[in-house]
Amino acid sequence: GKEAAPDSCLMASSTRSGRQPSVAKKAAAAPRQRSSSRSSSSRSPSPSAGRGIVAERHDLWTLCLALIVCHLVWHAPANRLVDSLLGIERLDLRQQPLGAIDAQPLVFLLPLVALAWHDMMHETSKRFLHAVPDKVLCYILRVAGGYGIVQVLAQDLGIKSGLNQRNLVQLPIVQFCLLWGGAYALTGRRSEGMIAALLYFVLQLNVSGGELSGVCFEEV
Repeated sequence: GKEAAPDSCLMASSTRSGRQPSVAKKAAAAPRQRSSSRSSSSRSPSPSAGRGIVAERHDLWTLCLALIVCHLVWHAPANRLVDSLLGIERLDLRQQPLGAIDAQPLVFLLPLVALAWHDMMHETSKRFLHAVPDKVLCYILRVAGGYGIVQVLAQDLGIKSGLNQRNLVQLPIVQFCLLWGGAYALTGRRSEGMIAALLYFVLQLNVSGGELSGVCFEEV
């Protein structure tokens, strides 16, 4: 009976010594896990933070686009307002030599230049028609671009358009969609196609003041 006591003491001490290292290891590993979780959380931003960054990047895009649309929709009062504020005196190009350029109204291109610069620097998606899915919008633009090509080819072939068809195509919003679709079919990017179509109408309604030429090019 006296010899069994040392063995039991050794077993108790071994069990205690076996538990202590595991507890010490767990206690030492806990700070490492907390520090790694903190570093991982600091490295990976939350989805809400990412959405905030994207929205902040596209503020300039939205502002320039809204300004250009307002200039086009209300081009007559917008032209008078900008001309009076900046002191722009437009030339009567009908009385000038053929090929003369009125340089002062080119200031209307500045919002479009800012829009193009932002589009070039930030290649992320810039959706503003959230009700229309991307696949549907791309399909509509491709069909519109294809119809624009068909319309021009039909005119070159001498195929006459219908009266209601002509009136429909001459609506400004339809013309913009056709030009946007044609540019998108060429560039493959919706934003670049839209900027190209906006450039045409800004040159026509703002830079030229809505003064239209009898034909596209007199010398052709």
